[in-house]
Amino acid sequence: MNAPSSEQRSLHLPEAVEMLRRSIDEWNQFRMDNRKYSPELSGADLSRFDLAGADLRLANLEGTSLVDADLSGARLSSAKLNRADLTRATLDGADLLDARLAEATLASAKLRATTLNGADLSRANLRRADMTSANLSPSEGLSRDLRSRGEIPTKLQGTDLTGADLRMADLRDIDAAGAVFKRTRGLYGERRAQGLGTVVGGHTARFRAKGDLLHWSWLKWIGKLRLFGVSTSAVIAITLYAIFVARCNVVIAALHEWAAGFEGDGQFWPSVSWLLKIPRLPLSPYLALQLIAIGCLALGAAIYHCGCPNHIKENGETRWERELGEPMVEYRAGNCSARPWRYICGALFLVGGAYSVGYLIVNAIRAFRPVFLAE
Repeated sequence: MNAPSSEQRSLHLPEAVEMLRRSIDEWNQFRMDNRKYSPELSGADLSRFDLAGADLRLANLEGTSLVDADLSGARLSSAKLNRADLTRATLDGADLLDARLAEATLASAKLRATTLNGADLSRANLRRADMTSANLSPSEGLSRDLRSRGEIPTKLQGTDLTGADLRMADLRDIDAAGAVFKRTRGLYGERRAQGLGTVVGGHTARFRAKGDLLHWSWLKWIGKLRLFGVSTSAVIAITLYAIFVARCNVVIAALHEWAAGFEGDGQFWPSVSWLLKIPRLPLSPYLALQLIAIGCLALGAAIYHCGCPNHIKENGETRWERELGEPMVEYRAGNCSARPWRYICGALFLVGGAYSVGYLIVNAIRAFRPVFLAE
């Protein structure tokens, strides 16, 4: 006679929340004993819960508050987390395969080495989230199957990734149409995310803030003039010249005083009187302004050299995409990176360049003015 099969149990929301609060081991054992049970936790308050390693597969967590919760290593495959609040939650190493996270809030969340294959993150808020080494790419077989049907497995459509860290993340075959990548790390450089060339809809992604009009590619036209060496040399030369003139004028003033002393005593020394005729060396009243202007150019050139990504310095947008076949996501992300430094660099170039050009024009007019007056 066969033993009767154990009856499948389910938990009401308060019971499920209490069990999760009490013991994750007990929860996981209950899930193992009741495999057909799909947790119904929508709208629950699980803020600051320790859910590390919890089995939450197929769970309905829509609208659930998981603020500051620890979900490290949790199993959340196929879970529904639409509109859930995961602000500052820790999901390191968690399994979110095929999870639904549309419109979820993951601001400042930790998603390091998290599995997000096939996840739907449409319109999610991932501002300042740490997604280092996260895997958003599907398996090759799944990707090939979905692509043959015109579908993209992992969705980041309209997702806000402002300030997120995507270094070493796998972004192959994701749909990032309309996603916001302002100040997002890991989209260029040595530790950039993998698979940037396969990102779908990257041409509609946003990389700059509203009103951000100054790009590194614009500053490149001034930066590539190699002003740093020239302007730095000019600053050193002007400084040394000013010191030299000041010291010489001190010596000349002392000689004038010494020679005048002999005349005051009624003595006349022909061999000394000529010292009174030595003129002082001229020092332009605008020398300080010239020094400041050239210093601005030198500092701006230094900021450009250190702040502008190498692929922007060496390539234009057309060459990067058409000739080299590199992803535009990487180019545009680098072009809009380091916003404060871009504007500081542009301001320094503007101040230094405007004064230098104005100085040259004024001196050219002064030089040719006698010629025009003579005519």
